[in-house]
Amino acid sequence: MPKASAKAEPVELVGPLGESVAEMRKRALLTLRRLKRAYPDATIPLNYSSPLELMVATILSAQCTDARVNEVTADLFRKYRTAEDWASANLKTLEKEVHPTGFFRNKAKAIKESARDLIEKHDGEVPRTLEELTALRGLGRKSANVLITHAFGGQGIIVDTHFRRITRRRGFTSQMDSVNLERELM
Repeated sequence: MPKASAKAEPVELVGPLGESVAEMRKRALLTLRRLKRAYPDATIPLNYSSPLELMVATILSAQCTDARVNEVTADLFRKYRTAEDWASANLKTLEKEVHPTGFFRNKAKAIKESARDLIEKHDGEVPRTLEELTALRGLGRKSANVLITHAFGGQGIIVDTHFRRITRRRGFTSQMDSVNLERELM
């Protein structure tokens, strides 16, 4: 009788379509190449010139079109230039200024609170890690990944309704939860 090996054989994980991880990775790379060919100049549609501006624009973009956010931020970014400016803004004034983006009370509060966190914890600078970004009040995982990817050139998966739907349809995930989907795809 052969002796049982203490070393376990590696288990090949299987994706939602019954593919191995290697097959799924190959299909994902092919999909990315096709997307880059179809959309060679694809960029984030939000206008910004600094990580701080992108952070604010991302907060304002919730349930709002990027075009509307860009209209609103054109004036805001001339008025508020630093985390200190945003943190010291009069809340009622800021609410009026961001009103066209919808959910103006929550968004104005989120901007002020995240700016205060930047001052208190990061010397007024936008941090670069997912953990530090999601610790800012008013900033969620999706916004943090936008900043990591577009402001800092890092890698992040920006999970929104459309991304979730497409990745499920293409068989890259069966996850419904955004965090689990992001982790699985990473």
